[in-house]
Amino acid sequence: MRAPLGAPAARGAVERYLVDDTDLKIQALLRDDGRMAFADIGMAVGLSADAVRTRVGRLVSDGVLRIIGAVHPSTLGYFAIGTAWLSYPGRVSELALRLQRMPNITYMTEVLGPYNVLLEIAGHDDDELARTLQEITDLNPDIRVRDVWRTLEYHKWHSQGRPDEPGPDSSSAIPHDQLSESDIRLLRVLVQNPRASYRELAAEVDESYWNVRRRVQQLFSTHTIRPTAMLDRTATGRAVVGNMGIRLAGDVDSALRTIADMDEVNIVSWQTGMFNTLAEFACRSQEDVGRLSRAIASIPSVTEVQVWPYVRTHIAATPWLLEDSVTR
Repeated sequence: MRAPLGAPAARGAVERYLVDDTDLKIQALLRDDGRMAFADIGMAVGLSADAVRTRVGRLVSDGVLRIIGAVHPSTLGYFAIGTAWLSYPGRVSELALRLQRMPNITYMTEVLGPYNVLLEIAGHDDDELARTLQEITDLNPDIRVRDVWRTLEYHKWHSQGRPDEPGPDSSSAIPHDQLSESDIRLLRVLVQNPRASYRELAAEVDESYWNVRRRVQQLFSTHTIRPTAMLDRTATGRAVVGNMGIRLAGDVDSALRTIADMDEVNIVSWQTGMFNTLAEFACRSQEDVGRLSRAIASIPSVTEVQVWPYVRTHIAATPWLLEDSVTR
């Protein structure tokens, strides 16, 4: 349900989606195992399976909870990841409806700042990133691509899609070049809906039920894909989430380690572009954002910091299963 925070809000004020402790417990269980049976979840939280199904259905249909299959992008053949900053003068939600049809766009958020849209784009190579950007600008002449940054390395990736406890070694994942075309088709469906039944998957990829069952079980058992759940923190107001563009010079490696060690920082990447480092953060309050940005600005090798708070997530992030310091 949606309800405004505090006293009656003025026109245009942001409303927050109310989640209770039970919703959060359900999300935590699904984060660790996105295919967990509703009956088992119900036993853990003190509800019936039907009550859990109703809660999950409401959260998913309202766009607050997303259950997805997490994979390394290279598993799906994506070897180029880029961040694009756009300016769009219209309703960002209307733009999002059109961009949701483009599978290469794996994240979209509305931000405060000189550019109001941040996109993550995945491609097989840099040419595909460029083609995707051209497709975006072709949608509307008012769309302006202000900057594009190519991700070179990740030095931290602790997305909320990761389980609380360390999971099995992801080294058992099936390499991309050993996956069949059928495996890739199944993975593309499972990334969006890891709770799909074997019969639903068989119909989707036009394969036999028993072959699909065997292949899907292998994809999950080898941790080539992991089902998980993510909560839209910008909608619930549970955290102040955003990104920092950081310029580093001098002892870059030491600065990257220092930033990655900060608890409020979830993702640290080394980029091309006007800022060579991006750091996504989640803080409890605006005051904490201020303290974090000052702490980062005080690092000797940091020459500039810009903060872009997220207003609303329009396309939920795919929490790629990345190891620390993964080089693209």
